[in-house]
Amino acid sequence: MRFAIFDSLCPNCGGRIDAERLEKGLACERCLPEPREGDLCELLEKKQLYANVCELLEKEQRFVEFFCGGVANPPWSLQRLWARRVFQGQSFAIVAPTGVGKTTFGAAIASFLGGKTYILVPTRALVKQVKQRCESLSKKSVVAYTGRKSEKERIQKGDFDILITTNMFLSRNFDALEDKKFDFIFVDDTDSLLKSGKNVDKVLRLLGFTQQQIDLAMKNQPQEKPEPKGILVVSSATLKPKTNRAILFKKLLGFDVSPVRVSLRNVLDTYLHVGNEEEALERLLEWIRRLGDGGFIYVSSKFGKEGVYRIVSWLKEHKIEAVSYEEFDPGEFRKKKFKAWESLCPTTFWSVGSIYQTLYDMPSSSIFHTCLFP
Repeated sequence: MRFAIFDSLCPNCGGRIDAERLEKGLACERCLPEPREGDLCELLEKKQLYANVCELLEKEQRFVEFFCGGVANPPWSLQRLWARRVFQGQSFAIVAPTGVGKTTFGAAIASFLGGKTYILVPTRALVKQVKQRCESLSKKSVVAYTGRKSEKERIQKGDFDILITTNMFLSRNFDALEDKKFDFIFVDDTDSLLKSGKNVDKVLRLLGFTQQQIDLAMKNQPQEKPEPKGILVVSSATLKPKTNRAILFKKLLGFDVSPVRVSLRNVLDTYLHVGNEEEALERLLEWIRRLGDGGFIYVSSKFGKEGVYRIVSWLKEHKIEAVSYEEFDPGEFRKKKFKAWESLCPTTFWSVGSIYQTLYDMPSSSIFHTCLFP
């Protein structure tokens, strides 16, 4: 005896289906006369509504294989979820703590998709790192702007498949981009992009919206909702927009950009009072030796680059292997000297930089320590 029959719930034809088949993930009797266990995509002789699901699952599997080939690790469940949303043509915001793989996902999905893609990051150090990641994932033409004239000329000509720049480049050099249209844009560290309302307009124009459409949406004037030609994914650890024009993402792309509070993280936030810089250095050395292998040291901006170099030199004198953010080379880090640290083997590598520097993208490393000085 059938427990229940539901109208319009067959995943393939949208017709009637009983509860037992639904529980087993099968289609109705018309679509699948003989109930059998297995992949529904393979069991169905005639795919209707479920054809879209099968296509999505197939594309996701290809992405997983692509990701594993370039990153040497399978994507996390969150990264697979984000990929499915992109494949369905959705624009959305990723709000997640540092270290869950937002930047790696952005590089991977931009390399996987067809058409022209654009990755926006906050610093030049990250521009170089993301470029290396994209080049390791595919053979697409990648242009990463690091200040060279030849790079800007290629950007102006549109001679690229993947473009990687800082948010500052977008702000100052939009004239080199305004005639381009991108199929996919990934914004890493949305907070830095949203410091200026003009940046919102520029990103939307690169997706295919006209300035008139943007202005009408901002004024709440009735109009038929324009369809973007591209997909936008923005990511942040905090998502605290400083411009009211962020509402345009909701009006034109259908997703909110609003603050989210993260309260469940395996992180201890603490501080220690010190009397002077000399004492701060001594306590820093003490904590480095107590915490063990690997970590980041963020230096107050008031000390400038000279302060960073001074601390690096002081740590080396005390037999702590350290580099500044300017000396750090992500490619060399992965390939040679610091490969052991990334895989959590014994070493004592510590990196020193400004609190505003974004240096690393190492999803395979699960342990690191951070110190602020002072």
